Amino acid sequence: YVWDNYVSKSSAKVIAAVAHSAGGAGACKLVRARGENCEQRLCGIAFTDAVHSVYPDDEDVVKHFIKNRCRNWVKSDDPLDTVIHQPKYDCLQVSAGHEKHEYTSGCAINSVFSFLVERTENFLNPQKKDRKKKSKNTEQQRNEQEEGENIYKKEEDKRENEEEKEDKREPEAQAQAQAQAEAEVVEEEKKEVDKKEDV
Repeated sequence: YVWDNYVSKSSAKVIAAVAHSAGGAGACKLVRARGENCEQRLCGIAFTDAVHSVYPDDEDVVKHFIKNRCRNWVKSDDPLDTVIHQPKYDCLQVSAGHEKHEYTSGCAINSVFSFLVERTENFLNPQKKDRKKKSKNTEQQRNEQEEGENIYKKEEDKRENEEEKEDKREPEAQAQAQAQAEAEVVEEEKKEVDKKEDV
């Protein structure tokens, strides 16, 4: 009723919402009932320890909206914004920084508004989001390349060290072999001498 008679009729280009506790179920009900309209106007929903569910048989528009435009700050004594769980259909769950349900909204307020500001900017300027994504991908590729180069360098250093050790071992092995051969010759000569003396 509120969406149909007030919110959807407003002149606002972008709408963001915060849904606490049972408000999460109401927000999901709205998305199910007005999915396409929500896609066009509602940039995001910040849930604060919300009670809601997303089902496998929900329409794709509903699952896509909840998963990509929402986040749930759940009660937890972990530091604020620590990732708690990433459900298959539902939105990302992060810590509200407090283990009591009634304090989640207040404790997470800065993160909630940062999230909604980012959602608003991405909604109004999707090209900026694409540039961000492209930049992130480029950075990831650069990091992967650097990592590959580091691995190659480590392998090369390892191979060179092994070759140096081998080069050092080779003269030692030759010297040992020569000494052993000389010892065998001496031993043979001694045996010959002993035989002559016996005769």
